Amino acid sequence: MRRTSDRVFLAGALLLVAALQTIQAVRSPVIQKDGFVFIALARDLLHDPIRAVRDANQHPGYPAMILAGKGALGWAAGDDPPRAWALGARVFPWIGGLASTWLVWLLARRIFGAPAARIAAIVFATLPLFRRNAADALSDTPCLGLYLAAAWCLMEAFARRSIAWILGA
Repeated sequence: MRRTSDRVFLAGALLLVAALQTIQAVRSPVIQKDGFVFIALARDLLHDPIRAVRDANQHPGYPAMILAGKGALGWAAGDDPPRAWALGARVFPWIGGLASTWLVWLLARRIFGAPAARIAAIVFATLPLFRRNAADALSDTPCLGLYLAAAWCLMEAFARRSIAWILGA
C-alpha cells in the first residue's frame, strides 16, 4: 500500500512539473539568448556537421537534441520555421525537467527514505529556477538530468554491488 501511495505522489509531482513548465513556456514565448546560439549550431550540424563541431565553442550534444526535437515536433509549429526551431530547442529541457524531478525522488528515497523523497520531489518541482530552465531553450536541464542519472546509477551500483550499474553511470 505504501509503495502505491509513493508512486501516486510521484505521479502528482510529475504532473505538477509538467503543468508548471508548460505554463512557463506559454507565458514566455521568446527563448533565452543562449538558445539562439544552440539553434544556430544545430542548423550548422544539419548542413556540415564536421565543420560545425570543429568551429563551435559549444558541445554538439544539445544542438543534436534540438535537431531531434525539431524533427519530432516541428510539425506543431505549422508554417513558422523560427517557432519550429524554438519548439525543438524546448522539448528536451522540458523532458529533462520531468526526468530530473523523478531522479531527485529516486535519490532521496534511496538515501533518506520515502517521506524525505516526497519532500525533495515537491520542493524540486516547485523551485522557479528549475522550472524556468526546463521551459526554455537551455542545455542546463538535460545536463542536470544526465548528472542525476549517473549519481543514481552509482548509488544502485554500491547498493547492489553490481558492475553493470557502474557501467550505466
